Amino acid sequence: MENPSWNSTRATAGRRAIVATAIGNSLEWYDFSVYAFFAVFIGQALFPTGSSQALQAWLAFGIGFIARPLGAVLIGAYGDYAGRKPALILTILLMAVGTGVMASLVGNCLMVVSCLFAGSLSDRIGRRRVLTFATLLMLAGIYPLLLWLSWSHTTGSLILVQTAFCFMVAMFVGVAPATLAGIFPTQVRSSGMSLAYNIAVMIFGGFAGAILTWLTGRPGGGYAPAWYVMAACLVALVAILFLPQEQPAHSLTAPSPRPAGSGS
Repeated sequence: MENPSWNSTRATAGRRAIVATAIGNSLEWYDFSVYAFFAVFIGQALFPTGSSQALQAWLAFGIGFIARPLGAVLIGAYGDYAGRKPALILTILLMAVGTGVMASLVGNCLMVVSCLFAGSLSDRIGRRRVLTFATLLMLAGIYPLLLWLSWSHTTGSLILVQTAFCFMVAMFVGVAPATLAGIFPTQVRSSGMSLAYNIAVMIFGGFAGAILTWLTGRPGGGYAPAWYVMAACLVALVAILFLPQEQPAHSLTAPSPRPAGSGS
């Protein structure tokens, strides 16, 4: 027989963890969004006229991602030593200090809601299925969305495309962290997950802007962003096939305490 007060405490702790994670991801994606919006102006302000200013601005953005594996080692080791909660708090505080006074974007709010939906859905049907669905959705949807945007140069079209893209990304990233965490044993979970995630983001995410700026300047490269994302989706589908078998949901919860005086 389960203890109601113990279940209530566990549910409250779970809700706090979800809120804290959502806030942390909002801060991170807000930083990315702001730089993406102002990359052209940053290039014009900081780099010499006549050079590929946008390309250099995105290269500078990518160089910043080189520090992510170092942060993964330090914060991951701290998480393995002190626990994931102190490491999460430290990470969010560092992001907040670096970002300063934050404003909320509609896209980021949508991503938070979609991430929560994806996580809840994965609890019901499994993480592998949600990841597969999200990847196939992105693979099939990214090219038509960019094609539509190239035909319809309106603010409404831009908002709809961005909203659809945010939803597709959120369906994946809302489940991916839990999936990565489940791959590593608890003794090295923080450091292993941090390194795996940040090395991949450094290589394929940090320099994506520079790579795509260069590709779109080549003949026939107008839809290079779509091809880049589609190639990443194909790699992701292969990786999903090799994910370890998921444990049943009931095996991931702590056993309920027995009432006093009950038999063995």
